[in-house]
Amino acid sequence: MNCAASNFTLSHLPSLSASSEAAKSEKITTPSSTQTTQSAVSTVFNQVVQRFSTSSSSSSSSSKRSVQFSSILPECEKKEGESKNFIKQAAEYTLNGKNCRPRDIEEMIEEYPHLERLTIDVGMLQDSSLDLLKQLSKLSKLSLCSPHITKDVFAYLKNIPRLKSLCLFNCQSIKKPEASSLAAMKLLERLEIDNCSGIHTPDLVSLFLSFPHLGSLKLRIMPCPKEVCSAISLMDKLKMVVIDRCAGFSEECFTLICALSSLTHLYMDSQNVTFISGLQQVTNSANMQVIVLNNCVNWTDECTRLLLKCPLLERLAFSGCANLSDKSLELLVELENLKSLDLENCPLITDKGLAFLEKSASLRELQLTYSCKMSDEVLLRFKTKKNFSLQVEGWNQKT
Repeated sequence: MNCAASNFTLSHLPSLSASSEAAKSEKITTPSSTQTTQSAVSTVFNQVVQRFSTSSSSSSSSSKRSVQFSSILPECEKKEGESKNFIKQAAEYTLNGKNCRPRDIEEMIEEYPHLERLTIDVGMLQDSSLDLLKQLSKLSKLSLCSPHITKDVFAYLKNIPRLKSLCLFNCQSIKKPEASSLAAMKLLERLEIDNCSGIHTPDLVSLFLSFPHLGSLKLRIMPCPKEVCSAISLMDKLKMVVIDRCAGFSEECFTLICALSSLTHLYMDSQNVTFISGLQQVTNSANMQVIVLNNCVNWTDECTRLLLKCPLLERLAFSGCANLSDKSLELLVELENLKSLDLENCPLITDKGLAFLEKSASLRELQLTYSCKMSDEVLLRFKTKKNFSLQVEGWNQKT
């Protein structure tokens, strides 16, 4: 199982999904708000949990439930029972294995009643197991990864009282959600749907129309034609949108998304979209701060010119944008707030374009893929700049 199946991750992309490495074993994290516990206790607790996470080898024939707590706080002078109370404050938990029985959920809730973030990555998840999650009164973020999950998952999720963030990964069996279930999830702010083939275009439209208050939306390997994007365009509080290899996404769809005046973060991985008309909508939003484009081969220097009307842009990524040239870099220098720029796998970039970037007073991070069009001399000038981070894939730096 792998909840984080997406390859569309960058250092400046706010993570919405559970790490696949983290899902290899149970993990427990204490909440930062637990002020009553001594800092020494917290340090030892985290160290021991980390050692457990990297060394656990319990059988996967059922959900992993083999954490031993008897020696978690041996260095702390705590009265018997206080260590257990501290553990009960755990805020984050990952449960994985082949199957998840109701008893596994019951034990988890008994041991960690104050969970705020939960990841369940299993082969089989029963309806009765999902129904138990409503007992977690503080649960705000839930990630589910199971190909054999219930068809009407939202009927159970609506009963979790404080659920604000929901991630569904590879949940192939989920079908059309009932309107009454969606209407009850009034607190939901972040939604991620990743490769859930049972959810079709009409289902997505119904889903998005039920959540006009969403602030963050990620779609990966899902249908995203005009009907879906029209529903997304009605979310007037939406600040972040991620569209990653979604079938049916077109220039018209891009234009609808870009018309959102609330949008501050836009992430796309699409080889088939042209951008000019959509970018003319982006310039109507003075709020845009981050734009990440993966493999957008139709991006041109003229597209870059339209970004100059977005004065708050801080981070830009053009990874795999094969038609981006030195002219774009000359234009980007005019963005006075630009701090981070990713130009990996942009084959037209040369020393000439990099020389333009040297004039930027705001730029602090630069990522490149080395080519024969770049000289060591120019790269070394960036490398030695004060308070500047340069990453060049494939560059054998000469000393």
